Amino acid sequence: MKTEEDIVWARRASDEAGERGIRLAHQSHCASLFETVDDSWRALQAIGRPNFGLIYEPANWMIAGQEYGGEIVRQFQPYLFNVYVQNHILDPGAPDSLPTWTRGRVHLHHVGIWEKGGVDFDSVRQALRDVGYSGFLTVHQAFGGIMPVEEAVRRSSEYLRHW
Repeated sequence: MKTEEDIVWARRASDEAGERGIRLAHQSHCASLFETVDDSWRALQAIGRPNFGLIYEPANWMIAGQEYGGEIVRQFQPYLFNVYVQNHILDPGAPDSLPTWTRGRVHLHHVGIWEKGGVDFDSVRQALRDVGYSGFLTVHQAFGGIMPVEEAVRRSSEYLRHW
């Protein structure tokens, strides 16, 4: 969702989805109405449908300079429909970058969720435990040119077994 006008369409889509027993969600994501914690909260409140929630993705909020663990997870707990994890290390000299509305282009390195220096996954894991989250967790990582996908899957799986 990119504009305030999208709120009306999200309500309409949620109503139709609700009639069919379907839930909808938007990912906390850069360059969208869900780029910041405050804007995400406002959008969820404006949509105001019990079947419309959040795909909580802490790396995107980190990239946008937002708090993303602890109290933030507690605030969004009723809306947590999915947890989506990837990891980046912010570095102004990094070759890769993502556009944000709040900070312009943010340069970063794509790294595994098991690597330190990016998202504080210990904090994320504890916050999710604190709110009793027991839903789905999706792993996404752009590993093209970094390591074979099989290795990324194996290492992500090994890391998450200790969650």
